[in-house]
Formats: sequence, C-alpha cells, structure tokens
Amino acid sequence: MNVWESGRESSLLDDIISGRKTVEGRLRKGKFAEYTPGDRIWLRRDYRDKLGVLHDGEPRAACVKVVAVRRYSSFLAMVTAEGCQRVIPSACSAQEAADEYNKYYTAEDQARYGVLAIEIVICHGSDNEEK
Repeated sequence: MNVWESGRESSLLDDIISGRKTVEGRLRKGKFAEYTPGDRIWLRRDYRDKLGVLHDGEPRAACVKVVAVRRYSSFLAMVTAEGCQRVIPSACSAQEAADEYNKYYTAEDQARYGVLAIEIVICHGSDNEEK
C-alpha cells in the first residue's frame, strides 16, 4: 500500500467527504498511473482566488482509500460508464460532467494517456494512519 497526497478544490472535497463523489477522474500519467487498490490518498483542500487561480490550501483535510482503478479512452467514456453524478455530483448529464474535465485536459492528452476512474471511499479511524 502506498500513501499519496493530492489537492482538491474545496467544493469537490466536500462532495468526497459527504460520500456524494466516489469516483475521481484523472489522466493515466504521473502519480495517478501508479495508484492501486488499497492505496491511501491524503487530500488537501485547495481554493481559487478572485482571479480564478488555484492555490494549495489546508493539508490533509481528508483521507480516502482507493477501491478500484479503471481505464477509459476519454472523460466522456468514463463518466458515461461510471455514472456522471458519482464523478461530478452537480452534473445533470455525462456530457456536462465530461465538460468539467475538458476544461483542464485536451482531447489529445486523453487519447495519448488514457483516462482513469479512481474509485474511492473516505477513510475512517485506523484507515487514516500512515503505514
């Protein structure tokens, strides 16, 4: 089991903590390509300033456990298969959820690296301990 750290925007972190968001989407590259079931991820509560720039925020605001990692060809394929509201709880459709990811990741990068659906659950009690 590996222990990772990663940031999330405040509203998405709230959705994770409440159990509404159970799937994280990422390109299959960098540390995300190394995630495996059983890994723990400490999530930082990031925030955007008045200009929309994302900043690191509160460290270790929550801990999640990786339950499963599934591969897809695009974010649209991922949110369609996983269920858009498990990925972006505020989305009304798969296309709307995919559009959130498409703001940050190009179609070319999705084709080049592939997309991961990282299924997570919030850690409780001894699950929070770094091992």
